[in-house]
Amino acid sequence: PVIRLVLALSVITGCGDDGDSLRIFDDAGNTVLDVAIDRAETEEERRIGLRGRTLSDKEGLLIVLPAVSDVCIVNDGVTTDLDVLYFDAGLTVTYLERDVAAGDGTPRCHPAGFVLEVLSGVAEDVDVGDQADSD
Repeated sequence: PVIRLVLALSVITGCGDDGDSLRIFDDAGNTVLDVAIDRAETEEERRIGLRGRTLSDKEGLLIVLPAVSDVCIVNDGVTTDLDVLYFDAGLTVTYLERDVAAGDGTPRCHPAGFVLEVLSGVAEDVDVGDQADSD
């Protein structure tokens, strides 16, 4: 099944308040991304996504899916550009969508077990094949 996530970014903060973090390492073991994360684990949390939140360059939203499946990210109504990283079940980066424009309603669909959304440019050093580790 295809899961369609609509992301909207506006004015209240709150990502990363629970102390969780996600680090991504390149094949040499260097940290290429380290952000505080909120987790969207329930169907409702995944549906809401970033709606009603702002992010700093040190924060992200990790969308946790019940199983690896096709996930479509749509940025209708977003006020800030995003980088979107798709991971397999083992937290390996499998697809990247960089600079997803605010207000862009084009679906970006890839198989994933996890999806990380961060501000555009934050994931500039991340490549497909990099490995994540989550607290």
